[in-house]
Amino acid sequence: MKLDSLTETLNLISNNLEINSYLELGVEQGFNFCETSKKCKRSIGVDIKNQLKCELPQNASFFLGSTNDFFSQNEEMFDFILIDASHSHEDSLRDFINSSKYLNDNGLIVMHDSYPANKSMSIPELCGEVYKTVIFIKQNFLEDFECFTFPFHPGITLIRKIKKNKQVSWT
Repeated sequence: MKLDSLTETLNLISNNLEINSYLELGVEQGFNFCETSKKCKRSIGVDIKNQLKCELPQNASFFLGSTNDFFSQNEEMFDFILIDASHSHEDSLRDFINSSKYLNDNGLIVMHDSYPANKSMSIPELCGEVYKTVIFIKQNFLEDFECFTFPFHPGITLIRKIKKNKQVSWT
């Protein structure tokens, strides 16, 4: 399988990891959310607009509002979180910080649009400044997270919550 699309990456992760709970920030039409949700016990999608073009699985719910609104009332923890809402550095960093508070040990965050092909792709309507957020995470959160970016446009970054000096979850 090639890792050149968000859909393929989400499928690879959800097909190979045991994911009980999934959170997607920035659902848009919901195709990735609905597909990934089928492989989890519980999932929540968040977006400021309801543009869903798929039927939500029974285990899934949709939160209509901003990611800030969602986190202000959230009490659930998640195994897997996709951050693909606002593409500004400030908003994507806030989404990461908020998500990290609700991420289970060994949980995984995926950030989309983290490797724009060139400067013209770093406008808000495309990849924005998510790449700056990934740099900030690498510089400031290495004690608690490991991070890898697939170096091709538009960019997918995997961020895993770890306990220091551990490679596998069972040690």
